[in-house]
Amino acid sequence: EVTVEESRDGSEQDTVEFTDGYTFDRGYESSQFATAASDRSDWKPGQCVLEGKVSLLLVEGRIEEPQDLIPALKAATEAKTPLLILADEFSPAVIRTVLLSVMSGQVPRMVCVKAPGYGVERTRRLEDLAAATGASVVGERRLKRLHEAEGTDFGKASSVSVGKSRTVIKLTEDSQERVDARAAELRAEIKQSTSRYEQSKLQSRQASLKGGVAAIRIAGDSELVVRDKGLRYEDGIGALKAAMKGGVLPGGGAALLAAAGALGKGVMGREESPSWTAGYRLLVEALPRVMWQIAENSGADGDAVVERCGEVQRSSGNPGIGYNAIRGRLEDLPSAGILDPALVVESVVRVASATAASVLLTEALVAPSGSDARMISERSGLPGMGLPAGGFM
Repeated sequence: EVTVEESRDGSEQDTVEFTDGYTFDRGYESSQFATAASDRSDWKPGQCVLEGKVSLLLVEGRIEEPQDLIPALKAATEAKTPLLILADEFSPAVIRTVLLSVMSGQVPRMVCVKAPGYGVERTRRLEDLAAATGASVVGERRLKRLHEAEGTDFGKASSVSVGKSRTVIKLTEDSQERVDARAAELRAEIKQSTSRYEQSKLQSRQASLKGGVAAIRIAGDSELVVRDKGLRYEDGIGALKAAMKGGVLPGGGAALLAAAGALGKGVMGREESPSWTAGYRLLVEALPRVMWQIAENSGADGDAVVERCGEVQRSSGNPGIGYNAIRGRLEDLPSAGILDPALVVESVVRVASATAASVLLTEALVAPSGSDARMISERSGLPGMGLPAGGFM
């Protein structure tokens, strides 16, 4: 999982921070939980660090009464292990009780943190963490309620680092088999799901479980610069995920130009209605426009670039030949590292086609002006398309 956020340490350059462990954006419920373990090389001010054999108590629901925690506190004290308590919410009385117990030395070091996620998603993430650490989730709707919790219900971790807004749980070496089993279950759910939103949530849970989290921290002189860079990073991350899912095609419009060439041959000899033929022809002529626009934007002659590139693609049989706008020449774009996610290219064609269909079926639209209007009228062959420049239909 990759997150993009603004740098808050005054850095002048963008940085990437990799985190090893189960990570989520929730911190301690009170700054008084922060430790003074400044002798640690990786310690940062405001952190609460639990080391050694750390126990995890996973609670579904709000912890309201301090006495409900007594059995769990007693079990952690007897085991002499630090304790991380995850729950939906904590009452102020519970926070005070845990803090006073820790400060008085009555119990080992402990910290209270809200469980990651919201609603059903929070419950599922607790179950992920339970599967990875060997814990049992307790609560009113579970086999055991909180006041019945025992040491056998605790999960195990090698260390826990809790900051103001982030928690990192490093799992034990023997947890890998449990993690792999849970990750396999999530992969199966991803394949079965038909909802993109649900798939995104499942993929995020899988990434958290596997411990692969990277944070890109953006630096900039102004809010506008940071926002612009953030959008570029997010676009890049989205493109990478799409490429990993559906593969890649030659970029720079080369794949669409090659598709136009293949489709151009398909219309030969077919007997279809005039409207179908006109629509097919418009599609074939529209596909090269991506490369045409890239060439125009770089100061080249778009028509000449598209024509020459089409000739080279046909003569060489290589659909990867395209226009490299940075170098100002034709070359094999995949070899130059210029690629587009296949899913994105497919989506572009689908959305553009749907938009064109909507335009043909609508009762009113604003027509383009000048040469573009004449071009549409001439190339479409459709009645009613010869509109006055800037006119209405």
